[in-house]
Amino acid sequence: MKPVAAIVALVAAAASAVATASPPTSLVVVPGTVTRGHTLTIRGRVGSCSVADTVTLISRAFVHTHDFAGLPAVFANVRPGGKFQTETRIPATKAPGSYRVTGRCGGGNLGVSATVRVAAPASIVVSPAAVQRGHSVTLRGSAGECPAGDAVTLISPAFVHTHDFAGLPAVFARVRASGTYRTTSRIPPTKPARRYGITARCGGGNFGIVAHLRVLP
Repeated sequence: MKPVAAIVALVAAAASAVATASPPTSLVVVPGTVTRGHTLTIRGRVGSCSVADTVTLISRAFVHTHDFAGLPAVFANVRPGGKFQTETRIPATKAPGSYRVTGRCGGGNLGVSATVRVAAPASIVVSPAAVQRGHSVTLRGSAGECPAGDAVTLISPAFVHTHDFAGLPAVFARVRASGTYRTTSRIPPTKPARRYGITARCGGGNFGIVAHLRVLP
């Protein structure tokens, strides 16, 4: 074979190998943190399975309608390009925490995994629910889908006006790895005695709930 012809043949063979190479295997869950009772999307690519094959996705986070080796499982069909995607609803009773998601296709493991954090719905708990002015209260609860490390902003006319949000007194609490938060606030001794609402926001959105605190004389 002449040198030029040999080079052309090598380039053609390399191009053919690239064209037929299997796509890299991947597994992604969206969102990475989901409130229990809400829906999760699972997608990715498989390099070794054929179009219309079934991907079995396995996690203790899923509802136990189907299972694989005793663990809850959901299924997705392989599309052209090796892609797959499905949705599943996280049970409303699932314990908050981090759960691993794995997969299988064509009789073998995908060899990749993802992690989803299941969160309790956002909540605000005030303790005590009635407090004398000049004393402190504890504010705690679940931050919902707000990620660990973010700040929960708790807003109420009952609080001291050291910080504010939209013109109202505010206090802050850091979201823990567990998805919970906790802080304290001292009620000003001059605060009028009455019932006050407390709201919260995190990650740019409101919790959508209101807790109440009664300030006593």
